[in-house]
Amino acid sequence: MLSPVFLAHGSPFTIFEKSDYTTFLAQFGRKVRPKAIVIFSAHFESQITTIAATDDVHEMVYDYYGFPDEYKKVNYSASGSKIVAAKV
Repeated sequence: MLSPVFLAHGSPFTIFEKSDYTTFLAQFGRKVRPKAIVIFSAHFESQITTIAATDDVHEMVYDYYGFPDEYKKVNYSASGSKIVAAKV
């Protein structure tokens, strides 16, 4: 099992920029092939911790107001997993 790894998503500019960080992310993504990824988001606040438990594909939330239209064309299809959610 891989030890937990924290990766910051950076700003929306990370999608298209070339930097040491994006180079690292590309290399990391080719080297590490996890069976599941658990994402913790600070974009939603709640009095209690909640876990999304679904096998559905989650749609992107585009909050790129003021950014070029090409940012809104990027799509990361991500399926949920009730099995992984139950383990978390």
